[in-house]
Parts: sequence; structure tokens; C-alpha cells
Amino acid sequence: MNKTTTDRSGIISAGLYAIDYIKRVDNLPASGTVSRILMEQVSNGGHAYNILINLVRLGAHFKLKAAGWVGQDVDGRAVLEDCAAHHIDTRWLRLSKADHTSYNDVMVRPETGERSILARMGAHARLSGKDIDWEQCRAKFLHLGPVLGLGDLDARHKLSGTRAAEFLRLAQKTGMWTALSMIPISSLRQQVFDALRFTDYLFLNEEDVATLTNRPVRFQGGLHTDSIRAIGDELLDRGIGKAVILRLSEGVFFIPRKGKTIFVSGVNLPVKRLVSEGGVDSAFTA
Repeated sequence: MNKTTTDRSGIISAGLYAIDYIKRVDNLPASGTVSRILMEQVSNGGHAYNILINLVRLGAHFKLKAAGWVGQDVDGRAVLEDCAAHHIDTRWLRLSKADHTSYNDVMVRPETGERSILARMGAHARLSGKDIDWEQCRAKFLHLGPVLGLGDLDARHKLSGTRAAEFLRLAQKTGMWTALSMIPISSLRQQVFDALRFTDYLFLNEEDVATLTNRPVRFQGGLHTDSIRAIGDELLDRGIGKAVILRLSEGVFFIPRKGKTIFVSGVNLPVKRLVSEGGVDSAFTA
């Protein structure tokens, strides 16, 4: 099927759906110490979930679809109700009777935005390529993430390398563009390389680059633009169809398979304007 098919629209975001239990603390606790909780809140969590909510808040005018698993519990109902309130299609967001909804305990220091996270794997780890009716799903883009944090999808697949790679292959086969985000685990980088053969757009941050390549992004305190282009070319050579999108503290590089690399500088906000480092990659991807 041709990827320019005009009857496709919107984004299906597949992967991690979780609830974040956020605690703003006076200091991040070290071993044997106590920190005071200043404020608590509950929020959407998980890369796939965050992207959709961010797109809603950015005023997206296209269709948004969720794909993943939550538990048949209070947190799972909260995810479904939140998606419904934001007009997100949840027909491929499955309910598990056996597993609880994934959740994160997030401790944030308000003065600096620093955070520590305790992540509890749950129902989201069940996601597989069989959970989406690929012919019925008419999304234009599939975003999958984060690989290396998806449970069953991170397992091996005899033909495609990993089940995540096979998931992306199935999406491409039906005509979708595919986008991918990852967790930086150096010992598992081959699993990311397997998925790149079926990826059109790869979203990376600086830690991800260090995981996938041995090339520096800076030289004597400044950005090393030639090295960054070489990083993009190296990853594109592994099969990425369209572009590598690299987020750094200085801004973003868009490195396409064809055409010139584009750099857009970031905005230098004062520290007092920063609420948290949480969800930065999801917000940027959105």
C-alpha cells in the first residue's frame, strides 16, 4: 500500500501507558536520609500516553489513537477516562485482568527540576503486534516507545530481530509512517538497531546517542556539527527511512536521509521557570 494514501490521518501512539505519582520534595533522598514531601499530585505517565496528552494540549486537529495495555484497576480506569475526556480513541487500549496498570513514583526537587523515579512494570508489558487490527487502523503515523522498556515487545523475533521490529514492520506494511523512541541501555543497543530497519523517524536525546554510537556531539565545549551529521548518517545507514531527530540542551537537529541538516536553537529559560525534568522527551516528541 502506498504511504501517500489520502484516507489516512492522525497518530496512533503505542507503548507505555502508566500513572505517575509525583511527590515534590525538599531534597532528593540519599541513602539513610529523610526528605520531606512538600506536595503530591497524580498525572498521566509513560511515553506513549504523554505524547497524546501533549498533542491534545498543543491543539492537535487530527485524530489521536492509543494502543497498549492497562490493568482492570483504579489506575487503568483513570487512564481510560482521561483519554475519553481528551477525545482519544481507545479501541486498541486493552484491559488486563491479570496485571496491574504500570505506574511510577516520581520524586522532584522543585528548585532545580531534578527527579528520581521508581518504575513499576505492569500491564503495558503485554503489548504485541496482535493487539492492533492493522487493516482497520487508518492512522497516518505510528509512534512506538520506548523500546527497551516495553516488556514482550523487547523479546526476540526469529524474522525481524525483535518483536518491536516486527510491530513496526506490520505498521509499515499497511502504509503507516513509523516513529520510534528508546530507553538508553548500552548492552541492548542491537535490539534498537533491529527496529531501525522498520523506522521512518527516530527520536533521540544525548544519552541515546551515547548508547548507539561512539561519536561525540561536542568538541571543546561547543557542538560538533560534523560529528552530529556523521551520527545521523550512521543511524540512517541502519535503515531509517526518513530522518533522525536529535534533541540536545542547545536545540534540535533534524537530519534527513535526503537534503540538508536543520538546526533549531532551544529557548534558555531561567531555572525558576522550570517545574520538572519529567516528560521532556515526550513533550519534545509531541
